[in-house]
Amino acid sequence: MTAQMKTEASHIFYALSDDIRLKIVRLLTDGELCVCDLMAALQMGQSRISFHMGVLKSAGLVTSRRFGRWNSYKIIARKKAQNTVVDLIRNDREISVTEEKKRLRAYLKRKNQLGPDGSKCCPDMILMEKNKAAPSP
Repeated sequence: MTAQMKTEASHIFYALSDDIRLKIVRLLTDGELCVCDLMAALQMGQSRISFHMGVLKSAGLVTSRRFGRWNSYKIIARKKAQNTVVDLIRNDREISVTEEKKRLRAYLKRKNQLGPDGSKCCPDMILMEKNKAAPSP
């Protein structure tokens, strides 16, 4: 094993040594999610989610895409070892995200009811903007 391989492996092991990051990876195995989606699913603030996403990104496990003020993330395991690790997480029943997925489904349903808005992702922000624009009675 080369020094570079050891460094990459240590970054991956560090990234996956935290239960929150394991849950994030497990949630992302179902597809791309916005930071606001992860905030709703995990019931955490944006800065805490962003910190964990930075660790996963530096380990080469996820990539981000920016739209407006928000970032969305998806898994990008490029190497066979990374794919194997992601598959293990996806299939590990000990890493339960049942409650997080329930919260995420409810959040996404609410988000979809508010309709798409290219500049804002978070439905609470969309709702605030709609209320501001509504004429006063």
